[in-house]
Amino acid sequence: MARKPLAVFLILLFCSFFLFDSIVLGSHELEYRIDVQVDGSAGWVIEHRFLLESEEDEMMFKQYSNWTYFSEYLIKNIKSFVNSVSLKTTRNMTAENFKMTVDVFDSYRVVRYEFDWISFAEEAGSHIKIGDVFELEGLFLYGDGTLNMTYPTDYIVEIVSPPDFVGKSLRELDIRAKHGINVIAIKRKMKSISAKGEAKDEEKIEVTPKADEIIRAKDILVIIGPNDKIENLKKKH
Repeated sequence: MARKPLAVFLILLFCSFFLFDSIVLGSHELEYRIDVQVDGSAGWVIEHRFLLESEEDEMMFKQYSNWTYFSEYLIKNIKSFVNSVSLKTTRNMTAENFKMTVDVFDSYRVVRYEFDWISFAEEAGSHIKIGDVFELEGLFLYGDGTLNMTYPTDYIVEIVSPPDFVGKSLRELDIRAKHGINVIAIKRKMKSISAKGEAKDEEKIEVTPKADEIIRAKDILVIIGPNDKIENLKKKH
């Protein structure tokens, strides 16, 4: 099957605050994984990992691996939250295909919850817009943890320029050599004067920017590269 032209497809990441450092609470590790699909739906995985070193670990594992807890608490809470997000975003969202698995490795335990979030992101023609759901409290049911997000390989990504990029040139940043990612365009808000003498905002798009182009605050960098490289860039900046 022929690959879709990369330059046609964009993923808009509106928020930069939803990537957390790895959180280890004692011997309990928490990870969220979100796999965004072309239609805007996303497969979610919430994974608890336990190294049973205390009674507290044992109790937490027993609670999270309990089927009644999963079916009567977690599923209900997620469906309730998705419904509230649906009302605020005016997208028809549902949460479905819930699944729980428990893996045992000696004293190591893994409890994994999986579900599909329909219309998690907004599909708008050649764009997938990700971010509005992250503006609402309660998205991460168990608090901060590691977040890994993947998206279709035939899409490119727009990110707001990180603070440590601002004031530096593309040559200084050397993003391609350091991160294995190419900046193929820069989108920038500019002030201009209309024919009537009125000030207005315009969006300027600098395609294939020069190496001496200086990054400004609120610039949107259009980047292309492997998913893992993009994730590493976002985690570091």
